[in-house]
Amino acid sequence: KIKDAGANVVGFFELAVDRKIFFHTQTRKLNHKPRIAIYSRSGTPRRLTELIIFGLSFLHDKGIPFHAEFFGEKKVPLKVNFSYDIHSVLTPTELGKLYRKCDIGCVFSGTNYSLVPLEMMACGLPVIEFDGENTRETYPENTVSFAKPNPIAIFDSLHELLRSETKRLSHIKNGLSYIDSLSWEKSAKMVQEALNK
Repeated sequence: KIKDAGANVVGFFELAVDRKIFFHTQTRKLNHKPRIAIYSRSGTPRRLTELIIFGLSFLHDKGIPFHAEFFGEKKVPLKVNFSYDIHSVLTPTELGKLYRKCDIGCVFSGTNYSLVPLEMMACGLPVIEFDGENTRETYPENTVSFAKPNPIAIFDSLHELLRSETKRLSHIKNGLSYIDSLSWEKSAKMVQEALNK
């Protein structure tokens, strides 16, 4: 896109995670009532928070049990009919603990990709992300589940992950492998090399 605009690209770097805070303990069976960690930031439209909530509402209306763990803001932006907790803004250590007690992570980015899915993957969460050119270019194949930005597609992705242990375990394994390929040291060297050009 930068080249299409007539500029030059001298380099890039990848986001990484702090492995002392965001780490995987063990793969376990789903909670009796599966917990879904949702990054909620309704003041930032690119996060598509309301669409995620509508997708969760479809899940509830179909009688599929789950508990939502919202984090990122002080209140849920819409009235909801399913069980949830709201965690507001958490420290990195608190986020790591939340991710490790959940079964699925759900975070959408309609623009640049975010640290949040990477940190979720590092904690062993299968992740649902926005299906866009930005995310398809970022994540290796079979590391995340992609959902189009509409409630039915979000419901379908959530439902598939909840009912398919094979898909969950595959995404966990591939996500952890992807995270292992990343480091802030490696990214810093990429920046240094770009500046040296």
